[in-house]
Amino acid sequence: MRPARPWHENRTEPIGTWWSIRISLSTFTRPRHYPKSRRCLSVRVPARRSGSESLEDLRAIPWVFSWTQNRHLLPAWYGLGQAFTRVIDEDKYTWEHLRKMYREWPFFHAIINNALFGLAKADMHIAQSYLRLVENKEDAGEILRMLMAEYETSRESILDLTELPDLLANIRWLKRSIEVRNPYVDPLNLIQIAWLRRLRQMQDQTDGEEKEQIQALIRVTIYGIASGMRTTG
Repeated sequence: MRPARPWHENRTEPIGTWWSIRISLSTFTRPRHYPKSRRCLSVRVPARRSGSESLEDLRAIPWVFSWTQNRHLLPAWYGLGQAFTRVIDEDKYTWEHLRKMYREWPFFHAIINNALFGLAKADMHIAQSYLRLVENKEDAGEILRMLMAEYETSRESILDLTELPDLLANIRWLKRSIEVRNPYVDPLNLIQIAWLRRLRQMQDQTDGEEKEQIQALIRVTIYGIASGMRTTG
């Protein structure tokens, strides 16, 4: 659908796309952050095209799937907070123009709503629990601070942009759906964390019956979480 006005020619075009992507990639491709977040926070190591450790080498579907399983849903929103905060701080006129784009341009409206849904479905309390799998507590704290700060910034800026009182304020059925299903999905995440910890403790052991049983149990939690979240990523 083409916009009623030539929004795509406006100077705000890089704000929600290029700048957000730039922030995301600059963070997760740093050797200091990306390998830690990939190994520690994912339910499994995402598939890749080769043996490279770079973000560009990842396959998109397993990458998003992993972030959905651990309840971050990071690819849906990460980077928007810093991008929008920069606009708010530097150019109030452009920020008002972005609000107008959200109201009048269906394409931009859909992009923002996708991020909004990701923020609403994410559960940062459960997400933090996955950091217990990180052996180095300093690394865990660093990753946690980075993700929590960006989550809060993204949430606040999107609420400001959409002029909504809270996430999903205008989609009550989805808000209710999340409230109903989370009490059933949350225990599956905690069980998954416990079995992942046990499996990693056994990583130097040869394949045996116990290890196969644990892997089977983890697969069950994966299916359950995917069904409860109503998405595989």
